[in-house]
Amino acid sequence: LDGKCEKVHDPAKVAVCPHWLAGHCSSGSSCKLQHKVVPSLMPVCSYFLEGVCSNMSCPYLHVKVAADAPPCKAFLQGYCAAGAACAHKHLTPRMVKQQQQQQKAGEVVVGRAAPAAAAAGR
Repeated sequence: LDGKCEKVHDPAKVAVCPHWLAGHCSSGSSCKLQHKVVPSLMPVCSYFLEGVCSNMSCPYLHVKVAADAPPCKAFLQGYCAAGAACAHKHLTPRMVKQQQQQQKAGEVVVGRAAPAAAAAGR
């Protein structure tokens, strides 16, 4: 192999660039991730899970899932076919890591791992 993935990738299922969401993707048009809000590819809004999202233009998913719902394994791999109808939390790897750190520290976790773009306007 010449360093290229041998699998065929559906461009409609490419993850949204977290750096773009935060407003600082330095790759620009050469970025291999999406630079547009695609609802089925967006992580859940941790502020919405807590009932405190007041950002009317929040790009993150506003869906109700059980507080004890586990992270969605398919979403963590890059794509969940269930999209917003998924019963699991659509968290980014960073959000999962932060949640695990909070649990180790004995903090109460509702789904809170502040996404940078969602933090604006709160």
